[in-house]
Amino acid sequence: MGIANNDINPDNIMFNRSKAPILIDFRSYQPFGKVLQSFGTPSWYEMVFRTSEKCHEIFSLGRLREWLKLGPQDQGRGYGGWRERFESM
Repeated sequence: MGIANNDINPDNIMFNRSKAPILIDFRSYQPFGKVLQSFGTPSWYEMVFRTSEKCHEIFSLGRLREWLKLGPQDQGRGYGGWRERFESM
């Protein structure tokens, strides 16, 4: 596709009734190589960046995978009860 969201993190993911993930917040959504007006959420990107790139998605998805395995309470963010809310949907 050649497009990156550039801000994948738990705050920017919602779930529909079928529990399918839906990305929200497209302020940093741009074609690869385009200069960004805003970028990422602290601790969800590897380094400060100014352009849209595929590597930002790869890093953020890996970080999201870690976050899901460890649980948010272990990572300094206040997402308490997220699993219970998800499972009760």
